[in-house]
Amino acid sequence: MRIAERFLGDAPTSCVRFTTGLRNWVFDVTTGDGRQVVIRLSRPEHRDELASGLFWAERLAHVGVPVARALASDVVAPQPFVILERLSGTDIGNVIHTLSPSQVGAAAAAVAQMQRRTALLAPARGYGYALTDDAELAPTWRSVLNEEIERAEASIRSAGSVDLRWVDDVTTYLEQESTIVENVEPTAFLHDATTKNVIVDNGSVVGLVDVDLMAFGDPLWAVALTRMSLLSAGYATTYADEQIHAIDSRSDANERVNLYSALHCLSFLGELGQRFNQNTAPVINDEHQRHLERTLSRLLSHGSRGLEQRRLEA
Repeated sequence: MRIAERFLGDAPTSCVRFTTGLRNWVFDVTTGDGRQVVIRLSRPEHRDELASGLFWAERLAHVGVPVARALASDVVAPQPFVILERLSGTDIGNVIHTLSPSQVGAAAAAVAQMQRRTALLAPARGYGYALTDDAELAPTWRSVLNEEIERAEASIRSAGSVDLRWVDDVTTYLEQESTIVENVEPTAFLHDATTKNVIVDNGSVVGLVDVDLMAFGDPLWAVALTRMSLLSAGYATTYADEQIHAIDSRSDANERVNLYSALHCLSFLGELGQRFNQNTAPVINDEHQRHLERTLSRLLSHGSRGLEQRRLEA
């Protein structure tokens, strides 16, 4: 509230923390004159990500991606912060179950267009998540996927509630399907434009928020995360499915999305019981864990059937 008053010149009448997010503290602020803004606070050790968000937002705006504008910032302050315009509406994941089929299709097309425009940014010299356009990245896309599995395994071990055999199963799946990720180019894409950060108002996409990093690799990685988020919530996957061939028309696009969905599902299992930026770790919902495990089993089964079919065709 002090930051809002100092940099906006008006004391806030309302300051409410958003409940989503894993790393930053994000607040919905209304000033005395009725202006609405978003203020993002970060730990000092994560200030580089706030700076990265400003860096990439400027470049995304240049290629026509509708991102929330920064109104003020101080990423070197003892308490790093960014003040952003408040886009009207909410994350699409909060309302997707209320949208009509045509609205879901239009939203999917809008996000696919964002991804195509993002791909106009210069490719990186490597793969992964970049704070700036000269960041040192991983040498291959496969190495990024391996790191995702390693992080999920570390999280699963720390919480101790998920069977480690899932790690082995997903690792085997990736090894079996390694050929379909060999020729991925280091294309820029929005890795977190999923069921969150894509803002809709009255059924229409109005813009994008929270671009802390830029991803380089396969844009279908983001589609798979969207799909996995929908599966986790028990929703239909139409919103993600309609993005697949709008972004990538190659014949193995569905197989890559299924593979990536399995990796994301493993990461979702790894998030169970983690504290992140909360005061305490949440109690694990056993039914939700079983739902994720059933989902991962189906993804692995689909991948195995697809692999067997390609073997028969060969």
